[in-house]
Amino acid sequence: MGATLRPGSDLIAAEFSELFRDAGDHATAPAALAFAARTLRDRRPGHPNLWASFLHYGL
Repeated sequence: MGATLRPGSDLIAAEFSELFRDAGDHATAPAALAFAARTLRDRRPGHPNLWASFLHYGL
C-alpha cells in the first residue's frame, strides 16, 4: 500500500500515480514506488516537499 506523510498537491499525486502505474518493468510495489519518487525528484530536485513524502508500507 502507498501513502504520503503529509497532504500534497493533487497534480503531483496524479503525476505520481501515473508514474507508479506505468513502472511496468518494476516487479514489486516498492520498486515501482521508488521509480516514481526518483522520477519526480529528478524533475523537481529543489522541491522535496513534492516527492519526499511518498512511501510504501506492507508486503
